[in-house]
Amino acid sequence: MSESKEGSELVIEYASENSTYKQLSSKMADLLSQILVREGIVVHSTTSRCKSIESFSRKVSKPEKSYQSLNEITDLAGIRVTTYFATDVDRVAEVVEREFEIDRNNSIDKRTSIDPDRFGYQSLHYVALLSSSRRELIEYKTFAGKKFEIQIRSILQHAWAEIEHDLGYKSASGVPRGIRRRFARVAGLLEIADDEFCALREELKGYELEVGKKIADNEKNIDLDLPALKSLYSSGSALVELDRAIAAIVSAKLDEGTNDVYERLLSRLLYLGISTVSEAEQMAKQNQNSAAMFAKKWFSKKTYTRFPTGIGTLYLGYLLMAARQDKSAFVEYLNHFRIGAEEGREQEAERAIKIFEEIQTS
Repeated sequence: MSESKEGSELVIEYASENSTYKQLSSKMADLLSQILVREGIVVHSTTSRCKSIESFSRKVSKPEKSYQSLNEITDLAGIRVTTYFATDVDRVAEVVEREFEIDRNNSIDKRTSIDPDRFGYQSLHYVALLSSSRRELIEYKTFAGKKFEIQIRSILQHAWAEIEHDLGYKSASGVPRGIRRRFARVAGLLEIADDEFCALREELKGYELEVGKKIADNEKNIDLDLPALKSLYSSGSALVELDRAIAAIVSAKLDEGTNDVYERLLSRLLYLGISTVSEAEQMAKQNQNSAAMFAKKWFSKKTYTRFPTGIGTLYLGYLLMAARQDKSAFVEYLNHFRIGAEEGREQEAERAIKIFEEIQTS
């Protein structure tokens, strides 16, 4: 066996290669992000880092360390994927194992290999290389043979690791005896929380399917909540027809709904006292023509090319609030949802009530 290189020689070598490792970490993070998007896996973040020359120098100068080449040091470039849910750690891991060449000897699942004398909440670490097919691509040829770390952890695992690092304790043996139990309790609580969040996600998925089926079967007395509202807008409901009727007035196209849009629409419907699916459908059907007439007058020869999902609900709300003939209540409604400019909300309420009166007499 050849003698190990002097630490100073490796530092000089790494200094000359440092920019390449910076590019490696950045490009691998971008590549992995693109792959995860393609796979439909939503994560909290994908970040990269490259070991500084100063940190590298400290590492190779340790007396217990002996390296013969840079390739033996596997943490020069690193990527961290932080998932929202613990079960997504395994989904990301499947992608990593499929898309990259894995150095099994240096990879470790710290979630299952935790030592008895160590507390905490661990993540999954891979040491990887580019796959043979990618190494042949021009943009990646520079990185052939270079290893990089991929760390995968849930956001709660990440929180524990960051706090653990800040507290400065890595082993239970270093923690004062009276505090050790509390450390273990917190780590256990985080693990339970991760499991509960995963269970909640699955339960919500099941509920969404169940609500969608009930709406499709025209069941009555379904609570109006976010899954129910989204299901209504994904079908040919009266709320959708109301949107189309409003958009048709100016030949505008309707944008796809988002979670934020549906949350806003739900809040407005509940404010108006509409709390079930059947009430929402009935209100939309009964007022479709009146809401369309109201909107047509409100547009006042303005031109629009696109409307957001829920435009019908906006004007339904205006119509129902105007029907109360109470300007102060209407202004309170506008204030509550921050609709329009604050200084113009009284005039907005007055105009809406006037248009409602015109519709009633026409």
